[in-house]
Parts: sequence; structure tokens; C-alpha cells
Amino acid sequence: MLDEYIPYLEARWAQGCEDARALWREIQSLGYFGGYGLVNKWLRPRRRKSSPYTTKKALRSSHWVQKTRQATPKFPSAKKIARILLQPENHLSDEEGEFIRELHQDSAIAKLYPLIQGYQGMIHKRDSSLFDNWLEECAESDIPRLRTFAEGIQKDHSAVRNALDFHWSNGPTEGHINRLKLIKRQMFGRAKLDLLKRKFLYLNQEHQS
Repeated sequence: MLDEYIPYLEARWAQGCEDARALWREIQSLGYFGGYGLVNKWLRPRRRKSSPYTTKKALRSSHWVQKTRQATPKFPSAKKIARILLQPENHLSDEEGEFIRELHQDSAIAKLYPLIQGYQGMIHKRDSSLFDNWLEECAESDIPRLRTFAEGIQKDHSAVRNALDFHWSNGPTEGHINRLKLIKRQMFGRAKLDLLKRKFLYLNQEHQS
């Protein structure tokens, strides 16, 4: 994983950069997916030897470094990748579609992507007929976080299914409950039911006016 970045690391080392974390961040911008530990392990024995010193300005202006950075396309941020994965396939640009196809070279992404799209479609179309099959596929997945997500939904199975089947929501009720809790906290929890009721109704009338 690190091998293809060794020439870059050796060039930076020869220029005087001995900061493993800085080197790790630099090769991340060039497409490196590995962890900081591998870079630090590579650098550790070299720190014991002397290396030529070059100023930061010289490092930034190095022809080899600039050429490498220009030749390597910038990898999208994690936030952008998440947005692309969640986007319906028919809304993707040609460039984003090509990026998804490249991501499918990773077996985990190839398994995850159809489940992401299935979840998005199920929610937007409010189609509960797909719910149980989707949940079963997630539970059988070899991706731990996906299984955990499915387990959490399974615990509220009926509530989630009802949310897909019906347009009604208990959101307003939850909102009133949260307001009551806030009022009670403001009174340090000492409000009895009659006082709490009067204060809630008073604030509600004040809000409506």
C-alpha cells in the first residue's frame, strides 16, 4: 500500500522533512488510504541517520514534488464521497457515475452501494414492501457498522414500518413533551402537575399571540 509512495517519501526525506504526520498528510492528498502508523514505521529507522536540511520554501518549490502533485488528481473529501453514495443514481453526473464505478472495485463498496440505494429509494418512495428484505440483507452483511445500523432499526421495527406505511407522525407530540421537560427543568423539577399545566398553557397562549 505504501510502496508506490516510497519515492515521494524518500525525496521529502532527502529534502529534510522528518515529520511523519506531515508526510502522511501529504501522501493522503496524493491518494494514499493507509494509516499514519505505516508512514511512521518507515520513517523511524531513518531518523537515526542524519539527513540533509532544506528549508520549507525549498520543499514546496521542489520540481519533483510539484510534478507529482500535478500528475495525481485530487481525491474527493469523505463528505463529498458520502453525498455521491447517497445520491440517486439517475441524479449523478457523468463524472460522479464514473467515480462510483471506480469505487466498485472495492468489494465492500460493491456490497454496500446497492443497500444504500435501496434504503434511499425505500424512504423516498415510502415503500414498506422492501423493508424486511432490505433489513435481512443488512443483518447478513459482513460490514459490522451496517449490521449495527440494522440491529438498531430492528429494535424499532414496527415504528419504522409504520413511518413508511402512514403519513401521520408523532412529531408534534414529541415536540410538546420536549417543551414540558424544558419548563420543568427551568423550575428545577419542583413544579407539581397543576402549576406545570398552568405555566405550559400560559406560555402556549403567549406564543400564539
